[in-house]
Amino acid sequence: SELTKVTGMRKVQRIGYGAFFWCDKLKTLNKLSSLKKIDRAAFWMARGKLNITLPSGIEEIDDYAFSGYTHTTPANVKISGSKKFYSKDGCFIKVDGDRKLLLAMNLKCLRRKVCKVPEGVTDIVTAIIPWSDKMKKLVLPSTIRYINAQIYVINSNNGTVQFQTRIPPVFGSLADFGMITEGPEKEATVWCLVPKGTKAAYKKVIDPCVDLERFPYPAKYIEY
Repeated sequence: SELTKVTGMRKVQRIGYGAFFWCDKLKTLNKLSSLKKIDRAAFWMARGKLNITLPSGIEEIDDYAFSGYTHTTPANVKISGSKKFYSKDGCFIKVDGDRKLLLAMNLKCLRRKVCKVPEGVTDIVTAIIPWSDKMKKLVLPSTIRYINAQIYVINSNNGTVQFQTRIPPVFGSLADFGMITEGPEKEATVWCLVPKGTKAAYKKVIDPCVDLERFPYPAKYIEY
């Protein structure tokens, strides 16, 4: 889409399904003072440098508002004064009882050499896909309990996903581990760093999430 900006949003109460699908040139969305709800896939594939400022009174954001079912939209989401949502270290997080769901990460996070999901996050429901070959490591928090999204890293020789909890998280039907390769596809191996003594437990839950039709080798595990 050639859409670069949107005006007249002060009275809008709901952003519907796929409203800004593939608006990859959209950079800013603000003045949303009346907004109450954002539906699934509202910003799916909107791959520009998206900056959104949300009102404190927003009531509902679908878990997959920024990622649809797959892929992701880097988004810098700002909000203050809300008990249901907050931003931390470039991540946008939803509070649902004792669960804290990662809904979006900004472009800066996805370009770091070491990308860290903040402590406290329990669920990952937005795809985490590097936006730079500088990103070599993804660190998941010790609080993680559930993953239902694509988790990708770069470069089979160096790219790793580090888990810090001794009890592996539950993986949902949308969970997908993979590697964005810089060389031949045969090198596409997912490396997982797991706590000492947990390799067998992690292997049991992660191996089924690696698409062996696209990535010829199963995940490899290193205990630390």
